[in-house]
Amino acid sequence: YVSPPYAVTVLNGIQAAAHAVEVDAVLSDAPSADQLERIAAADAAIVVVGLTTKDEGEGQIAAGDRAQLELSAAQEQLVLDVAAVNPRTIVVMVSSFPQGIGPIDDSVPAILHVANSGQELGNAVADVLFGDYNPGGHTTVTWYRNTTDLPNEITDYDITKGMTYWYFTGTPLYPFGHGLSYSTFEYSNLTLSAPSLDASCGTVDVGVDVTNTSAVEGDEVVQLYLSYPDSGVQRPLQQLRGFRRVTIAPGETARVTMSLHSVDLSYWDEKAGRFTVEAGKPVDLQVGASSRDIRLRGTLSVTP
Repeated sequence: YVSPPYAVTVLNGIQAAAHAVEVDAVLSDAPSADQLERIAAADAAIVVVGLTTKDEGEGQIAAGDRAQLELSAAQEQLVLDVAAVNPRTIVVMVSSFPQGIGPIDDSVPAILHVANSGQELGNAVADVLFGDYNPGGHTTVTWYRNTTDLPNEITDYDITKGMTYWYFTGTPLYPFGHGLSYSTFEYSNLTLSAPSLDASCGTVDVGVDVTNTSAVEGDEVVQLYLSYPDSGVQRPLQQLRGFRRVTIAPGETARVTMSLHSVDLSYWDEKAGRFTVEAGKPVDLQVGASSRDIRLRGTLSVTP
């Protein structure tokens, strides 16, 4: 672990950005009664929790995996205590991987997640909190509410037992592909360049209109998923097969197109020892803002 030459903390960033605002900092994971009174009287409370890059390395078990998803009990309780006295609590969670923060999610109106992303982290967080930057990031993994939501051991790599968005049948805390911003978007007009796809070397273009229905310019990450309802073998519940991040002005509509190739429908056939595409089986197309926020659906035929 090597420390950077300097580091802007979240507190530093907020203090620099809040020019005409009084910032009252409480540097403790167990606020006193007097500190909680000050927090309750504030216009808003910002609680920073999570892990440093050094913490993340030290928090692993011998095999290199984490032993649990949750934050420390002290950090979780800190958020709950602050939220109990100030309903306008924002949580900034710094972590390079998903955390099991179900109780926190239930208790606060806003959570901003940022990875350990460098010495300017504090300024970047302040830009988002004060609206100078409209975030558009989406999760690249499934977030579970807690460790007990995992259908098998945290160190078990067999995802077919119910892990990841491919096979998880429960309700995730944040699904794969989830992300919010200061903008809102509507999807419409799903089109296919052809009703079927040749199993050996076909290509179909999938198009969709995305409209920014807010008053703020923002980025949307449009995602294309496939599912295989009539497959003769075990296939994932969903598979991401395309995405586009687009910047859309208020009230404007962007036409988003993604190409789907026959190889995108393939699976590894263990008996044949090669990738195979199931011809004659329909494929469901799903377009949306996350794996659980599907806005439009279609069906594609696969021909030999």
